[in-house]
Amino acid sequence: MTAIGFALKKIISACVMPLSLIVFLLTFGCVCLWLKRYRAARWCVTSSLVLLLVVSCTAISDLSLLPLEEQYAKWDGRASDLALVVVMGASQSDAPRLPLTNRPNSAAIYRLLEGLAVYRANPGSKLILSGDEVHPELMSRVAVAIGVPAADILLQARSHDTEEEVKLLAPMVVGQRFAVVTSAAHMPRTMQLFHAAGLEPQAVPAHFLDRDNPHPNWHDFKLPDADSIARTEFAAHEYMGLAWLSVKAWFE
Repeated sequence: MTAIGFALKKIISACVMPLSLIVFLLTFGCVCLWLKRYRAARWCVTSSLVLLLVVSCTAISDLSLLPLEEQYAKWDGRASDLALVVVMGASQSDAPRLPLTNRPNSAAIYRLLEGLAVYRANPGSKLILSGDEVHPELMSRVAVAIGVPAADILLQARSHDTEEEVKLLAPMVVGQRFAVVTSAAHMPRTMQLFHAAGLEPQAVPAHFLDRDNPHPNWHDFKLPDADSIARTEFAAHEYMGLAWLSVKAWFE
């Protein structure tokens, strides 16, 4: 994918995320109010309020995550004669004031910890840390700092999204028994891409977001909170990613 195409995809996906839509509706509603377009203003403000209540509702956030996070079971803790353990990329901060272990975001830390557990359960295996130009190197430094030999770490540091990540990882893992570690909600899309590449990794989900409410139902209405919004946004991002893969497959 070209740089322009990648940027365009990121912009479009960001614009249709729930929080972005709420901000857009509120902004447009305020503009309409100042222009004395009161009917349009009422619709925009009311719509933004309803959408905010929906995405910040615990029942909505947890139920939207459940079908994604339950597709693949957690790792059973047993060795699987693996040659490679792939830890998919997340994001990080480059702020110098932060200690090394505080620079990866929570998703990256959970993925790395689970990946290390699998790596240590399979003696002789190697750890592949994947992501963009900066992320794998940072994760490698964290892994070495907590005791992983540098010789056991391989890097894939040229990808910008999951689709490109799998494409670049494929030559590194082909013909070998390997596991893939990523966030539980991100696992369905990741596995779909690996299967499309003709690969059959062992799925090792980590970073479960639906932690406090393992059996959600429609009665779990609580006061709106920021965590619910974050979970809904994560789920929306994954559903849009899966939809994009379906659209691409249909055209291909």
